[in-house]
Amino acid sequence: MSPVDVGNLEADIKLIRERRGADAVRQGDEQPPVDRIPLPSPSLMRITSGGIPLGRITRLWGDPGTGKSLVSFFIIAAAQAQGKNAAYWNVEKVYDEVHARNLGVDTKALLVEEITLIEDIAREMEILLASCHVHVVDSASAATCVDELAGDAADWTRAIDARAWKRAIRRIDNALDPNDNALIFIDHAGRDQTTKREFALGGKALEYRSSMSLHFRKGGWLYYHPDGYLELAEKIKGDTGTSPAGLKPEPDGIEVQIQVNKSRVCRPFRRAILRLDLNTFRFDTSFELLTAATLFDADGNHAHRSGKPAIAQKTGAKSSWYEILGNPKDKVQGEPGIRRRLTEDAELAALITTAMLAGN
Repeated sequence: MSPVDVGNLEADIKLIRERRGADAVRQGDEQPPVDRIPLPSPSLMRITSGGIPLGRITRLWGDPGTGKSLVSFFIIAAAQAQGKNAAYWNVEKVYDEVHARNLGVDTKALLVEEITLIEDIAREMEILLASCHVHVVDSASAATCVDELAGDAADWTRAIDARAWKRAIRRIDNALDPNDNALIFIDHAGRDQTTKREFALGGKALEYRSSMSLHFRKGGWLYYHPDGYLELAEKIKGDTGTSPAGLKPEPDGIEVQIQVNKSRVCRPFRRAILRLDLNTFRFDTSFELLTAATLFDADGNHAHRSGKPAIAQKTGAKSSWYEILGNPKDKVQGEPGIRRRLTEDAELAALITTAMLAGN
């Protein structure tokens, strides 16, 4: 006779719920969906399945200048638009009120924590998680620990900060509300001198405890095309301009590649290519919509697999004309034509955005 008596299951569940609350144990189909904070980029929304998850830790990591802090301010602005409050942990001492305000952040409602010690971050975040929804730590790899400062300047102790973060993350994660808090840790990239492999400097604890990890990489420099949009220099005919000092042309933007390296809340290993305008500090969303329109059909499937026409499909291998939604009477010419159409046709732009998210 089996020692397991399934007839006692309801009584056992009731006992657990009395001890730890009604949500302590539930059926698999009763698990609520993950709420999210939206992102200002259709491509980022696609690869993250709708944005930054609440109740989880998200890590943004990569080389300097790839837009990690920029994206974090967009997250704060979006969270504030949802009625949530936010804290920015200014570990690197780089917070600029004017820059944050220009990115849409309500700086009067933003809490800025001036802090550098890992142990202090853990103690104070445990407190603030109960009264503040969203927390951005910029950056984990810039923080130091008490043990390092207590030693001599000549001491060398391997991974001492990573071990401090391991203790801190356990405490922070334990205090995290599964419905109302979102933690975003910004982290810098290191490189193994032997294998040349990139890794995040904040340590393994952040990697293990994060539900989503976004890896930021730099792409090519971008310049304004004569039609006004950002383009790679090699695709622009003629002079891209010179700097005021008469030196090499100053770039107007940079291409950034972001990959979901790990995720428990969306499909991993999806990748987005974004174009960041360095003059406006905004992403070129028309480029993202244009790229998606040539890849996906109206149902959000890859057109080359589904057999259906892409939302914008070339009329021939060497043609510069695109057919919209398989309609031979609805054509636009070249990239400038599609971009103008996307600007003028909000319904088409919404259809492409919906298709990008449909596959998630």
